[in-house]
Amino acid sequence: GLVDFPASLLLIGQMLSTGTAPAGVPQLIWNPDQATSLFGAGSIAEDMVKTALLASPTTMVTAIGVADAVSATKATCNLVVTGTQTAAGTIALYISGIRVAIPVGAGDALATIQASIAAAVASANQGPRTLPVTVAAGTIATNTLTVPITARHGGLVGNEIDVRFNLLPGDAFPPGLTVTATAMASGATNPSIAASITAIAAEWYTDI
Repeated sequence: GLVDFPASLLLIGQMLSTGTAPAGVPQLIWNPDQATSLFGAGSIAEDMVKTALLASPTTMVTAIGVADAVSATKATCNLVVTGTQTAAGTIALYISGIRVAIPVGAGDALATIQASIAAAVASANQGPRTLPVTVAAGTIATNTLTVPITARHGGLVGNEIDVRFNLLPGDAFPPGLTVTATAMASGATNPSIAASITAIAAEWYTDI
């Protein structure tokens, strides 16, 4: 019979400075945890590898981390909380599809909600995927809590990070509370992948 043709997947994605892999050098991956160590938690390269291995655990995966451009700008947006809730509830925030459940008590002041956002973000980052953004403590002024959200990576890719609320049935803001978020924007200057292409010139892959 015919001999099976082995699948070989190449992934090229941005890495963080916390990753231990040299930028632009192919890495053979067989365990999702390697991606966290090699490319940094919350990096694009880490998320790509984990997604690929979840979909096809037996596929041979090679990944190349690419450092952000030196002149890159990170995309940002603001989460804004106003109003006074009349009952307890949960702010169901979704960042790149990752649910961040923020509990709100009936009597919680904005300062308490501010702390709850920080705790919920920390909890979400303990899950199988790390958020592709950092979430600052934020500021409170004129009965309004403003929380800046910043992409971990510089470049245009940060503009594509999806930030939304109440994605699933049953999700709803606590009554009386208004929560909004602007779209991620202002990310600029992508890195060059020229070195990565040179590094694989003599290799073959079935999928890239």
